[in-house]
Amino acid sequence: MGFGDSNVKIQLASGKSEFNFLIGSDKKLRKLDLGMAFPYLGAGWLDIARKVYEDLNKTYPERDWVLAPYTAGYDTSINEESKVILRIGNNFTLPNHHGMSSIPETSQAIPVFEPYYSGQVPQPFLCFIIRKVVNALGYIMEYNVIEDDPIRKQYYIVHGFRTYDFAKMLPNWTVKDFFEQLELWLDLVTVVDEKNKSVRLLYTYQASEFTEKQDLNVIDQFDVDIDQSNDKRVQNGNVSYDFSEDDYYLYMRINSFTRTNAKRMNFSSLSELIARINANPADNFEYIYTVDSPSDKSEFIAFKIGSTVTLKKIDSFKPLMNNPESDDIDIELKIVPASFISTWIQTAPSSVSEVTSDFWLQIPVAENYDELVKSDVSGPPTENPEVIEIKNVQDSIESEPDDNEDKGGSRLRLAIYDGLKNATRKRLGGSGVIIHSAIYPMAYTESLYEDLPDSKEEHYMSTGGHLSNSFRLDVINEEIYSKTEIIDTTEPYKFSFELNDRFNIQSTFIIRNREFICLKVEKTIQIDGFGKYALGYFYPKRKE
Repeated sequence: MGFGDSNVKIQLASGKSEFNFLIGSDKKLRKLDLGMAFPYLGAGWLDIARKVYEDLNKTYPERDWVLAPYTAGYDTSINEESKVILRIGNNFTLPNHHGMSSIPETSQAIPVFEPYYSGQVPQPFLCFIIRKVVNALGYIMEYNVIEDDPIRKQYYIVHGFRTYDFAKMLPNWTVKDFFEQLELWLDLVTVVDEKNKSVRLLYTYQASEFTEKQDLNVIDQFDVDIDQSNDKRVQNGNVSYDFSEDDYYLYMRINSFTRTNAKRMNFSSLSELIARINANPADNFEYIYTVDSPSDKSEFIAFKIGSTVTLKKIDSFKPLMNNPESDDIDIELKIVPASFISTWIQTAPSSVSEVTSDFWLQIPVAENYDELVKSDVSGPPTENPEVIEIKNVQDSIESEPDDNEDKGGSRLRLAIYDGLKNATRKRLGGSGVIIHSAIYPMAYTESLYEDLPDSKEEHYMSTGGHLSNSFRLDVINEEIYSKTEIIDTTEPYKFSFELNDRFNIQSTFIIRNREFICLKVEKTIQIDGFGKYALGYFYPKRKE
């Protein structure tokens, strides 16, 4: 705001950052009041496990959070000989007989909640957190387009913080950071109705469809510097996820040298590729294999584990190269698909006549977390582990509490949880009663099971094919980015014009037979009210 003797200039922001500039832009997410999760309580841990099981097929919006398993950090404690993760947060076991009277005994193993290393660590759904942030700033969420997507509405936040406070599960971002990252990632626009104190979250192409057009008669035009560095958007720039150095990401976004120079071979089905690998296990390491089937399109390599040659899916999260003039990355996304560790779990027999069965699992990795430590209690901990004991009240009053703001990290990891999944059996051992199948609260980011089992059979985490790979940037480009008109942000225009009652900063403006969107408007407040004229900053819609 600029001040003079007789007037005050008010700057109104529009475009994608309208919500961020007008309200709460500098507030820290981790300090907002987003409420608390209410833990499962019961008469002992087995009663709690029964209640948890009853909710495992409930997802958003019926549930705001889920007790999905996770592991803390990619270099977590792993038994290298058998590739079993030794410590899992929100851990579930697979006993053959569970002793929960409301759940029928079957030959299918079911998950029993036994979180010895974490207690209950709620994993909140993204749409729920968006709504809570909006509410914390004094607004209501009128509409969120993500909730209309059957897959994306089930995105949840993967973290390892042992807390029930939703704010403390989030990155070390401001509100402005949060909405800017959301808008950048899915090309969203946040529309605020100040009169009704409501917020709508739309795809940018949707906002354009519903935006009215207004003729604007300008009085004068002023020179504004051209900024060629401000010309890249997701529609015309090269976009990549800002991944950490997990081994998982090393394969899911391979280096450009390998991507460019490796030999390639195409197959119409995964079974066709598997037949080749099985027939020539030692003669397949120089190729990247592309499987383009009706249900999925993925890339693989022959991958050696000890003496075994199997298939490994690669490059699902490769950069989106929308700028043909450069190989440099223009835009890095801080909202990223979670990494995973593949492991297996063994059923626990209730008698010597029963056979143990091993089932493949994939566990998401929390980049930011509290350490997983064995509980001292006899049974899974059920109380909030974030218990603070003050030893000296005087010292506590006189000292500044350590909020540890950096604890939240700089990225937001997401995965998909849409209910219990059938686990793929790895092997059997011994003889006797056989557990043929198992279900498990398994998350995913890719539709095709991310670790091919020993049988190398196709196994999909969800139906829907193409849509199920919703984290892939080429899929986001096809479904969302490509539908938006490109705005030329290198060439801002500054016009003076006469205000009228019809002026709506969210409109598309027709100025001298060309369409513009408004970045911001400066109004002048005089002693007797608003001045007659205003200055506006506009971006032109790019000519095709």
